[in-house]
Amino acid sequence: MHSPVVNPSPTVTSITPNNGRKGQVLDVVLGGTGFISGTSLPYFGGSIVPLSWTVNNPTQMTVTISISGNARDSAYSVSVTNGPPVGGTGTFPGGFTVGLTPAPKVLSLLPTSGARLQTLNVVVRGLNFYGGVSVLNLGAGIKINASTVDSVNQLTAGITILAAAATGPRMSSW
Repeated sequence: MHSPVVNPSPTVTSITPNNGRKGQVLDVVLGGTGFISGTSLPYFGGSIVPLSWTVNNPTQMTVTISISGNARDSAYSVSVTNGPPVGGTGTFPGGFTVGLTPAPKVLSLLPTSGARLQTLNVVVRGLNFYGGVSVLNLGAGIKINASTVDSVNQLTAGITILAAAATGPRMSSW
C-alpha cells in the first residue's frame, strides 16, 4: 500500500510590515510554516488585494498587496491556504491594520542600561508599534543598527552606544 503525498495546513505567525494606508501598494513578508510555491495562496480581505506573491521558503512568503482607497480603517485577518489533497488554511487574526496609526507609547526598555562602545539588543515594550511606521530614537550617541516590530506591543532593536554618548538617563522618542 502506498501513502499519498499531501499538502500541510499552513500557519501564519508574523506579518512585516503589519499595517498600511489606503491607496498604498507595498510588499509584506509573511512568516509561518507550510508555505509551498505554486500551492500557497495569501488572502488579506476584500479591500486588500494580493497582486503577486513569492514563496521564499517553507517559512516565509513575500506578498505585494494593493490597499483600496475605500478600505475601512480596521484590523484585517491574514490567511494562507494550501489546496488539496488535505492542505488547509492558517489565519493570523487581525494581523494587518489599515488606517492611521495611533502614537506609540513606551512602557519599558530592557536592558535598562549599557556602556559606551557596547553593541546590544534592546526589547521595547509598549503600545501601538507598527512595522514600517514605528521608528525608535534613543537620542544622540546611540545608533539604531536595526529594529523589528515583533507585535503591536513589542519592538526589538540592535543598538550601538557610541563613545560620544552622554551618560545618564534618557527618554526614547518616536
